[in-house]
Amino acid sequence: MPDRTSQTIQEAHHEFEETVQEWLDSMQLDSRTEAIVSEMQSLAAIYPDSCKMMIPPTETKARCSVPEPGQLMRYELFLPLFDLSEWDALLATLPGERRTATDLPIVQLLVTLSPEYPETSPPQLQLGGKYIGNYTIDIALFGEVTKIFLSQHGPAFVAGAPCVFDGTEHVLSSTKDWYTRQVMEDASGEKVREMEREERVSAAISIRKDDDLGEAKQPRTNDSTTARATLPANTIIYSSEPITVSRSVFIGHAVAISDPAEVSPVLDYLLNDKSRKLAKATHPLIFAYRVVRKAQAGHDAVVIADNDDDGESAAGGRLAHLLQILELENVLVIVSRWVSKSCQLIPNTKALTGSVRRLVWRVSG
Repeated sequence: MPDRTSQTIQEAHHEFEETVQEWLDSMQLDSRTEAIVSEMQSLAAIYPDSCKMMIPPTETKARCSVPEPGQLMRYELFLPLFDLSEWDALLATLPGERRTATDLPIVQLLVTLSPEYPETSPPQLQLGGKYIGNYTIDIALFGEVTKIFLSQHGPAFVAGAPCVFDGTEHVLSSTKDWYTRQVMEDASGEKVREMEREERVSAAISIRKDDDLGEAKQPRTNDSTTARATLPANTIIYSSEPITVSRSVFIGHAVAISDPAEVSPVLDYLLNDKSRKLAKATHPLIFAYRVVRKAQAGHDAVVIADNDDDGESAAGGRLAHLLQILELENVLVIVSRWVSKSCQLIPNTKALTGSVRRLVWRVSG
């Protein structure tokens, strides 16, 4: 975990301990509040310097006043989901460029204690925020945590016994399993995309070999004749100059098309044109296209559009959005990315966006 993050958590952790001590100094404890404060002190000791606890929840932006007897109480826990060894092992399953671009995920857990806790009512636990790490909290996980003390698979509630720690450990275990599944699905999807790319390359190489054998018997008049023969008739590919952004190199390509069936031949051509070296790119074929078929009598115009991220999260969607807001018709845009060092794609980069705009305007005339 970065030092700055650790320092922030430690400061918040110490602030929590000071707040609990103020409670002890200022309030007359009954059996209920004494049990609650003792439990909170135990939580601070169990998760030393690795959790931050804030009273009240962060939304109030105010320091907590001393609770009155019988009052509903709330506080928040901010807990690392994995220890460092577990996290390193999980990151090892990700593609190399994404391993260092992912921070240790933190679970934000809101704890609500009713006036009947712990005598007759369990605590209410709820996930805070919209995300854990890189992933959006889904309804299933949110509901599982919220109903954790009502589930037969959750921790048991024993009347009179504080149980926030038991609930917290169960939440961490369930959330850890959920997060691991998200990462493994990502890694599996990346492998599938890589296999598809390799299959496309292998198929294209096989075709090129067959073509080369045929050409060996005839005079060669143009080195690019074989490759261009695989493109739709009268297809012209416009390519930008290389653009370097944050240790990555991008090249944009734009092609006028009239039918979605023309997309695949163009992608195969680009991927297997040795002069372009796209096969060695980290993300060679991030693309989006938009084909508009004119309205006929009694019918509206039909827009056919699609995109592909090629392993770069949401990148194809950004290209599709650009084509939509520019209201461009019958165009295919491809961005190829070479990564020289682990880094994330920076959205809305002016140079890259401007280059793609110029390409599509050139195609559109």
